[in-house]
Amino acid sequence: MKKNKLLTAMSLIDEKYVDEAHPERLKRKKQSIMRLGALAACLCVLITSLSLFMFIPFSTELPDVSEYEGSEYYPIIEKLNVATFAPPVYKNNFQRIFYRLSDMLGAKAEDGDDAPTDTGIEGISTYREVTDNQVEGVIEGDLFKASGEYIFYLRKDTLSAYSIKGDASEKVGEYKIEITLDKKYSYSYHNNWEMYLSADGKTVTVIAPYGAKMENGGRIAIILLDVSNPAEITEKKQIILSGGYLSSRTVGGDMLLISNFRVGSNPDFSKEENYLPQYNTGEGFVSIPASDIISPEKLSSSLYTVIWRFDGASALLTDYTAYLSYSNEVYVSPDNVYVSRQYQNKTAENGVSVSEIVTEIAGVGYSENEFKHLGTATVKGYLKDQYSLDEHNGILRAALTTQISKYKDKESGKATAEDIDTSVSLGVTTSASLYCIDLNTWQTVAAVENFAPVGETVRSVRFDGDSAYVCTAVQSTDPVFFFDLSDTDNITYTDTGTIEGFSTSLIQLGNGYLLGIGQGASADTVKLEVYKESEGGVVSVCKKEYGTAYYSQVYKSYFIDRENDLIGLGITYSLKSAQPSDETGRYVLLHFDGYALNELCNVSLDGSDDTKRAVCIDGYLYMFGDIGFKVQKIQ
Repeated sequence: MKKNKLLTAMSLIDEKYVDEAHPERLKRKKQSIMRLGALAACLCVLITSLSLFMFIPFSTELPDVSEYEGSEYYPIIEKLNVATFAPPVYKNNFQRIFYRLSDMLGAKAEDGDDAPTDTGIEGISTYREVTDNQVEGVIEGDLFKASGEYIFYLRKDTLSAYSIKGDASEKVGEYKIEITLDKKYSYSYHNNWEMYLSADGKTVTVIAPYGAKMENGGRIAIILLDVSNPAEITEKKQIILSGGYLSSRTVGGDMLLISNFRVGSNPDFSKEENYLPQYNTGEGFVSIPASDIISPEKLSSSLYTVIWRFDGASALLTDYTAYLSYSNEVYVSPDNVYVSRQYQNKTAENGVSVSEIVTEIAGVGYSENEFKHLGTATVKGYLKDQYSLDEHNGILRAALTTQISKYKDKESGKATAEDIDTSVSLGVTTSASLYCIDLNTWQTVAAVENFAPVGETVRSVRFDGDSAYVCTAVQSTDPVFFFDLSDTDNITYTDTGTIEGFSTSLIQLGNGYLLGIGQGASADTVKLEVYKESEGGVVSVCKKEYGTAYYSQVYKSYFIDRENDLIGLGITYSLKSAQPSDETGRYVLLHFDGYALNELCNVSLDGSDDTKRAVCIDGYLYMFGDIGFKVQKIQ
């Protein structure tokens, strides 16, 4: 039995070796070894390639853009290449992937942007001006406009029409606006939409910025609506501009729209939409030609300010010009548009680095058929807003906050004018200055420099003919300065001295009176104060305060009726409770009788004070907000 088992086992062993020695078996084994070798070689190459991908240092050299040398935009590309170049944040791909993976694990997806009086138009009776414009005859966009029969109010992305019938007034129609021409980006509303009403009261033009988080700062839709029958509002036309919305005006039959266009870091210059402002009138996006782009030799930013001109009735695009590196405040006079840019002038003195903010202002004439570059002027300081500039009798006036910073290098302790980020601050000095620029020569012909106490900044400015008012403040006290600019060879000024609170808006009331709207002695006090120039200086005539209340600093939210000495604004009372429902929105109307500010009405009107608007017509006050609509008879 055991012998048979042994013979059988020996037989199996012999067959096993015979089978393994078979040529086909040996061939298959050789092929397997070769496959393993090839796999190992591929793995080695993969590891080497991965190592190169992960650990080769990123280039910090300025990109080569010589391939675009034949383009009409090549000079612009060269400047932008320098201005937008951002060295890599990470040394290699390993660092980039590791750190970004860490960020992604905790990241959340972002949502879209949250986001009969003087008409100003001679001979037109169907249009009723309701906005207190900075310049007479230069109409500014607003959330509401009125005709002889209707008031139109833009509540977010919905246009509503209301009848003007006193106590019987009511909403007669509304239209929800949708941006349909731009298919690339999803529509998202944000809060700086504005509108215009045509001279005949039949067309509303809505300016609708959207998608502020988009590349280049977003886009702007211009939408024409037929409101000849307010109960059935219809759309007539859409136009899309690339970039973000700055401001707009209508003058005569034209609409001027000013936008910003941002060029991001390391743009792809093979795609014009990445670095050039564009427009789409319905046939696709078109870039502004290089001949219509003006830029300084050295860019202080990679933003454009673009001025577009449209026919006010048809929204036909008739002209445009772009200023590269100009991205700050804009002012529009009856003949010219002024754009500005600010930058730091860095010097080194006595072992200390000095950085002074300066502003360059460029003028663009628009009274003729084509935009015309007029010239530039440079002044010290920075502008607060559009009211800091004014054109009068061939002179451009500007009131600015001056700011000088001093510092030294952290390691050496010596001056460096190159990199403030590696320096120790030795202090910042602020004040205020006023400049007069001759528009024939673009030279400064008069200046009052550093007239405000050291440490103060410009809070509000108003120019009125040969006069200028400037409010400066530090913390909760302010002086208001009155300038006599009638003789640029001998500018004089007086001030109120130190008073409680400060004004964020100054408003001429006529007859030599000036109204300041702002903050009282405490941060939760709303103050309205009337000033008048006297022989001894500027004196306070009267004031009205609302305690535990807040107000809007948006100038267009105020109702100003100089003919009847009326002032209206929205305020929000706070009962200092943790419950939001305890905050009560109001709209107040005041009358100045030459001695005091008297309250005529105090009406409940909820919603944001920024979006509250009102107008007084035939003894009734019509009030609008993002939540409600009220009508109040004025006694």
